[in-house]
Amino acid sequence: MLSLQKIVNVLLPLREIRYEALPDYDEDVYEPLRPPTVHPDYADRCLCDVKFNESFRMIKTGTKEWIKETEKKESEMNASKSREDYTKKDYEQDWFFAQKTINNAEPLLFIWSKEPSGGFMVIRNEKENVISYKLYFIDTRDRVKSRPIFAQVDEKTKQMSYAIWESKKFEKSITLLIKKLKKKKTLLDGTVLTVGIKRMEPVRRHEPQYFP
Repeated sequence: MLSLQKIVNVLLPLREIRYEALPDYDEDVYEPLRPPTVHPDYADRCLCDVKFNESFRMIKTGTKEWIKETEKKESEMNASKSREDYTKKDYEQDWFFAQKTINNAEPLLFIWSKEPSGGFMVIRNEKENVISYKLYFIDTRDRVKSRPIFAQVDEKTKQMSYAIWESKKFEKSITLLIKKLKKKKTLLDGTVLTVGIKRMEPVRRHEPQYFP
């Protein structure tokens, strides 16, 4: 009579082992992360329940527990990728600056702004682990005004959103907030935002006048 080990040794070569690695996610593509197309039973990773100082337990594929945990993980990954994408977009804007004050904002706006009024910039500051954002702009009287940008976090998705007093609605990024303010021609002290300042493109806003 053949032993159990011999039977296993005979059957193993006959079994077709399917394997497919999980695809790499292209960070340049702005779309939700998607689960692997390969069946989980043949993927190169599995879902386990691990307890401290105890052995782990594999969660069977297709069960309610597996579906719940998988959907939760995918949701967390999508939320994290979304936050990264929106933050990256903000940092790419020419009008977005970091670690500057009102003393920096005034000369920057007057030197680099292409518009006599409505030129703007956003400054991000971090002090003692507290992050703040401020919108600076030139009003119709040629003065630099500012608005604090409020930020809130969605408890479920952990997604950041931003607003100012006049916007009346939170947006998922500062870039989207600025676009909405410009599109709706929202008045900030009687001023409509026009063009964000462009770094490395100095413009003389007022030509010198000569009198006889």
